[in-house]
Amino acid sequence: MMLAEGMDRITLRSIMGHTSEPMTQRDAGVGDDAKADALVRVRPVLRVVKPEEAEKSKAS
Repeated sequence: MMLAEGMDRITLRSIMGHTSEPMTQRDAGVGDDAKADALVRVRPVLRVVKPEEAEKSKAS
């Protein structure tokens, strides 16, 4: 959330008390709202295939 609001990683790492960038990356993660927004944006280009249709496609 702090990164999304424009805070730089070095400041965030210091506030969180982390000693390494990988630790900050792990804890910062992608929030649920960001994931939901991304899915809304890509949904029009996704093609949903039912499992049985995927199996038929593999067999051909």
